[in-house]
Amino acid sequence: MATGHLALTFKFVQEGDLWVGVCLELSTATDADTLEQVREDLQKLVQEHLEIYEEEGKLDEFLEWCCVIPEPAPVDPESIRLEQFHVQVGTKDPAETQAGG
Repeated sequence: MATGHLALTFKFVQEGDLWVGVCLELSTATDADTLEQVREDLQKLVQEHLEIYEEEGKLDEFLEWCCVIPEPAPVDPESIRLEQFHVQVGTKDPAETQAGG
């Protein structure tokens, strides 16, 4: 059974009057009127999501499927550095691909 702490990535985007929050690793999502509310709701939803898998005895299998590895000890947030990279895809001319380029 998985034990420890999970490092998960939450992404928040404002769409019109709503904020949408997604846990990227678990594909869990929700929305709310404010950023603070969607953050709180997403944390609760992720916790509930994981508890359901744990109760069913399928947490390890689910985490493996999501490529999430529990950390054995609490992670100090100050020791984590995240960087965002943008990679362009689909820019190659299809004629080049067919010609072996």
